[in-house]
Amino acid sequence: MKGIIYYTDNRLPDSINTPVRSQLLKSRFPIVSCSLKQIPFGKNIVINQDPGPVTMFMQILAALKTADTEFVFFCEHDVLYHQTHFEFTPPRDDVFYYNVNVWRWDFSGKKVITFDHFRSVSGICVGRKKAIEHYEKRLELIYKMGWDKAPGQNPKWARTMGYEPGKPK
Repeated sequence: MKGIIYYTDNRLPDSINTPVRSQLLKSRFPIVSCSLKQIPFGKNIVINQDPGPVTMFMQILAALKTADTEFVFFCEHDVLYHQTHFEFTPPRDDVFYYNVNVWRWDFSGKKVITFDHFRSVSGICVGRKKAIEHYEKRLELIYKMGWDKAPGQNPKWARTMGYEPGKPK
């Protein structure tokens, strides 16, 4: 069985939130949302933290632990997913799979880009247990190294470690 984890920092306007959430509902999969303020979307969990990479990892882990499906699609608040994205069923439960058919749009401008093999957290489909194991280890390392106290929205440690599971070191 497949499901969706959806995470948001609650900072986007309804002009983005509404179409993104409407599109996710079309999948008809169970949705666990994790937000920084309560939202009426799926089974909602609230994490009372400031936005940032550690908070995002905490949100992902909380949603993973709340979900009860074998496989999960990671869905972000600022990504409009085509319905074919949810047709994929992983052949294995111990591998992170990425949808690399991605186009990025500069919302304020007129530029749209894509490039080969673009991997993003927002394109993951994986066995839920594998993902829990990964994010528990990731957060353990972050706390051990004291990186949770580093300032900034995109600190050097996060870029070095990579947001995506399986990033080459």
